[in-house]
Amino acid sequence: AAELKARSGRAARFASEAGKGAKAELRQGASALEPGAVVAGAVEGQSTALEKSYLRLTALPRADEVRPLPVLNDAFELVRRRWEAEACDYAYACEQLKAIRQDLTVQHLSLSDGPRARFALAVYEYHARLALRAGDEGEFAQCQAQLVPLHAAGLSEHAAEFAAYRLLHCAVARGGSLAEELRAIVGGLAPADAAAPPVAQALRLAVALQRGEFGTFFGECSRLHNLAAALLQPLLKPQRSRALRAVCAAFVPSLPLSRAAHLLGFGGDLAVCTQWLREQGAVLELHHSKGVVRGGLLLTRETGRAMRGPG
Repeated sequence: AAELKARSGRAARFASEAGKGAKAELRQGASALEPGAVVAGAVEGQSTALEKSYLRLTALPRADEVRPLPVLNDAFELVRRRWEAEACDYAYACEQLKAIRQDLTVQHLSLSDGPRARFALAVYEYHARLALRAGDEGEFAQCQAQLVPLHAAGLSEHAAEFAAYRLLHCAVARGGSLAEELRAIVGGLAPADAAAPPVAQALRLAVALQRGEFGTFFGECSRLHNLAAALLQPLLKPQRSRALRAVCAAFVPSLPLSRAAHLLGFGGDLAVCTQWLREQGAVLELHHSKGVVRGGLLLTRETGRAMRGPG
């Protein structure tokens, strides 16, 4: 119990920081009615509508505008079925999930110590994954902020997965404060979750990004867990450009193309690596066989000069 209380406290401190860039869904321009906030009593929903438009609130809604938990369960299943059958687009699924989250909030059904928190947990985890796949960083961040205390309460078997996402998001977005934030995230995890493969990999990636260890970064990117690729995709192009400059500085006057492909994260795909290098203005000496690139050299001295430009 003491350990759980300590983890919950650390998670709450991180949640407070994580929420600064993406406050929970009921705030935007309105008075804050967020999960866990103290409001003048919870609404007891009476609506039976399975579908509902999301509207920003400035005050507590009427009971006939809010759906009780059994109806919310059915509404959630409806969204899931439609999404998984490809019968709706992300905009529809996102709006319906936001409306479900809002109904949970105004009824105090998403509190981490509440008896019905597991349903809220399922909704937030599902929406977070959809948002991650869709590249919707705002919704993903809102869901993550609400998931921190729910995971700290030990309610989910997916805590390590989402902790890894938080670690990677910090690695992508933060600068000098990265080490402190990584410690805060890992410190809020149960020991088993802190040692889980997705978390360990996220830490290796974060360190590699901080230190400029491109080989480690691209090696880990080839075997990412869960949806981590969606968080790291925007980094691939700039990291490859930096890696190419480092390769040109470290290996003079040339480097076998196969070695360059490995260092730049292309594995053994010489054709894709060659195309990318040409797009960067690299100077190559290629060996072809029947029209297919079989090997060759990256002329690093000439490529480095070309990348620096005249002067």
